[in-house]
Amino acid sequence: QWAASEQAAKAQALLSKTNLAEKVVRAPQAGVIERVFVAIGDLIAPNTPLVRLTIPEDIWIRVYIPEAKLAQVTVGGSASLRVDGIPQPLEGYVESIATRGEFTPANLQTPNERGKQVFAVRLRLRKPDPHVKAGMYATVTRIGDWDTVNSR
Repeated sequence: QWAASEQAAKAQALLSKTNLAEKVVRAPQAGVIERVFVAIGDLIAPNTPLVRLTIPEDIWIRVYIPEAKLAQVTVGGSASLRVDGIPQPLEGYVESIATRGEFTPANLQTPNERGKQVFAVRLRLRKPDPHVKAGMYATVTRIGDWDTVNSR
């Protein structure tokens, strides 16, 4: 009888540890909590977001390149950008280029209208800068061989 009671107590303890482990919230990676969506005592359903986590090293910008300039831009190519509030230019690189263009007008008929086709390009900083935050405005001054300021 004592053995059965001991076994039941051990099973209950294991169940309690398992329940407690399931209630612990863990982030998928290290980061900074930007916003908390729940309050102490709130009852939440599974898969409900609890916080917004920002990864300071995971800063990127999406820009749109006109089709006519796309040949001057390659994946891995360099880029230079200026971020509002940061005096020195920052160096980046082209992480990806969309395989499909996006259009300003719905129907492109003439060569002039085809000039309105753009391709999304994702840029990332070569070295993370702690002063750069998600949502800050930036101006790309050069991407690949295209000087965006002095040529249009």
